[in-house]
Amino acid sequence: PYYTLKVADDIINQLVGPGKLKYRCTDSPKGEEIYTLGRGKFMFQIELDDQEQPYYIRSTKANVENHFGMKSRKSATASSDVNEVLTMYFLVNKSEMSMDTIEWEKMVAGKTGDTGVKKGDGSNVSYEDIVELLDKDETAQRDITIGQKNASAVETDLAEEESPAEEKEDKEKDS
Repeated sequence: PYYTLKVADDIINQLVGPGKLKYRCTDSPKGEEIYTLGRGKFMFQIELDDQEQPYYIRSTKANVENHFGMKSRKSATASSDVNEVLTMYFLVNKSEMSMDTIEWEKMVAGKTGDTGVKKGDGSNVSYEDIVELLDKDETAQRDITIGQKNASAVETDLAEEESPAEEKEDKEKDS
């Protein structure tokens, strides 16, 4: 996915040459780091006139303005949407439940396709859907953690519910 960053295009154009700039989030940037926004862990490969350049920018999440083409990152329901989707996501993808939230967000930003989670209408939730939800959420790190903890709590609740039912079945078999 592409993003707009809190850096003036003319500054980057001075470093890479004239043209239309785009920034693609990646775990594996190619080339030279030419600009840093804060002490971030997110890398953005620079594209100039839709051609990948051998340069990238390092940035904090706070310096990411929005998903390319979006007007605003604010959404009244973004936080609850992230909580709900990620609770289900972490139930399906249990091995990611204890990951560091920044590392997890970087990993997800680099993936495409189906997550294994279904929407209420039966369609699939894609990694692109999750990235879009996270982009709208102003407290994404907190809400990723909430999703991880909710999934763990749901798992515990389901395990506790199964126990009495199994005991009942066992008692019925014995009589």
